[in-house]
Amino acid sequence: MALFPCHECGAQISSEAKSCPSCGAKPRPPQIPLLKQPRGYLKIAFALFFGWVVFQFAGGGRPEQPPEKPVACFEEQCRGAESGLAIIRAKDSLRTHLKDPDSARFNGLRYFPPAESSLAAVCGSFNARNSFGGFSDVDRFISLGTPSLTYIEAQATEFQARWAKYCPGM
Repeated sequence: MALFPCHECGAQISSEAKSCPSCGAKPRPPQIPLLKQPRGYLKIAFALFFGWVVFQFAGGGRPEQPPEKPVACFEEQCRGAESGLAIIRAKDSLRTHLKDPDSARFNGLRYFPPAESSLAAVCGSFNARNSFGGFSDVDRFISLGTPSLTYIEAQATEFQARWAKYCPGM
């Protein structure tokens, strides 16, 4: 038998009493703190876990990050579908200009992502068999993804200007 205060008048009431002896109010059962209730810690742990899940799905309070911009990379270092596909297209586009497309050997290919006013570019050098079956000199090339936008140093006019524009730092 425990005593607790009446919610109306504040007089002490027995936990077994049906009403307050002072004012006649029906007693409310005493409030047991959450941590002293059976499974109280479990309820708190569940509430914290639920709050964490909601917080994570709502964005975690972090500002949304802009997507990473692709960076220039050499063929061996490129990690991504965009750069890998651009390099494959560049090789195929260059092969359309060659006498023996299957003999092409590529060196130092580098992918450059599109800038604000230009296309993605793949720059590098290549060597391939000529009409006589021998390998020609190593030539530089720039490919913007299609055969009509692929430039070979020995064949294109203003190649140096294009190289400076599409292949900076090479």
